[in-house]
Amino acid sequence: MKLKINEKFEFTETQFNELPLIATEELQSLISEKGLKKRAKVLYDIAKGSIGKYGHPTHVIGSLGHWGTIGYIKSEIYFLVLSLNSDLGSWQKEHQREMKYFEDVLRSKNDRF
Repeated sequence: MKLKINEKFEFTETQFNELPLIATEELQSLISEKGLKKRAKVLYDIAKGSIGKYGHPTHVIGSLGHWGTIGYIKSEIYFLVLSLNSDLGSWQKEHQREMKYFEDVLRSKNDRF
């Protein structure tokens, strides 16, 4: 069985399982204060949808803030998957550093096979 990541990377299950673990220090270096603040603002704005019922922003289970957060996470995952399987030019440009990191990790393993 072959696992296809995108047009460039296709692995057998054994090859995929032998990929290196993520280098957390390198991955952490891709996280910026600006990016964290941007996401925090989005999540806070989503939580504001619950003010009418709860009197304050919240993500409590079942609230508008909760379901909005679930929708946000699902859309982020959806766009990540799309970026791995298609050309999303502008999205890929915005996340070029992160994508290069993951491609380099995969390429280093793929070159050995």
